Amino acid sequence: MTELRLVTILGQAMREQGFEVWYEVPVSWLGRCDIVGRRDGRYWAVEAKLSNWCEAWRQASPHLLVVDYAVIAMPNSTAHRGLSQAKRDMLKLRKGECRHRDEVGLWSVSGVGDWEELRAPLPSHEVTKYGRELLVRRLERDRAYYAMPGGVLVDELALYQRLEASE
Repeated sequence: MTELRLVTILGQAMREQGFEVWYEVPVSWLGRCDIVGRRDGRYWAVEAKLSNWCEAWRQASPHLLVVDYAVIAMPNSTAHRGLSQAKRDMLKLRKGECRHRDEVGLWSVSGVGDWEELRAPLPSHEVTKYGRELLVRRLERDRAYYAMPGGVLVDELALYQRLEASE
């Protein structure tokens, strides 16, 4: 499974669970988020990783300044190892070294899009008004751009499909 496949599968599953979904969205000044979801007025940032819990956490935790929940999504084959790493890292949190680590959740994703919540995300207590407003404006303004995984525009996808059909 590739990371793009993981993102695509999870995005579809989130839609089926009632989320509005956007892909590769610049969420914070530190980078893009693989998936941004909105459901019941709450924003979720999802970082998909095939492995390496620590790198995923470094990407996901700054998003808590902009969204209500941050989650790391990993394939079933590596998610339980990620959970073990997260538990070990909690010891560092108690020593004050790892800010936000306890707020980031962990999902184990199957190849068909079902996910199991191995670690529930906690709501962010540090959402900044400016960061949230910037995210909402960006999603409203550039809705079509963030509509497909891998940065493919909706219009481009329709064009590719028409070209394939005509060949």
